[in-house]
Amino acid sequence: MVRPPPPLYRNTTASVYINQGGIETNYPRVGFKWAFEAEVEAFLAAVIDGESYVSGAEDSANDLKIVEDIARRAAQASSF
Repeated sequence: MVRPPPPLYRNTTASVYINQGGIETNYPRVGFKWAFEAEVEAFLAAVIDGESYVSGAEDSANDLKIVEDIARRAAQASSF
């Protein structure tokens, strides 16, 4: 189970709990890292060290399509 922090908490990570046979284990939090910082580090490692990059062009194209759909629907809703 993943328990996210309350919505207004800033820079707080979620807690991960695994229940096995009635015993709940809380996995310790790792150091907090800003998502954009982690993405840039992964991209640079891919370019400089030749490591594989998790987020490919297809994922980015899908993300843009979703954002464009949201923007289009918001514009349509506000025109009524």
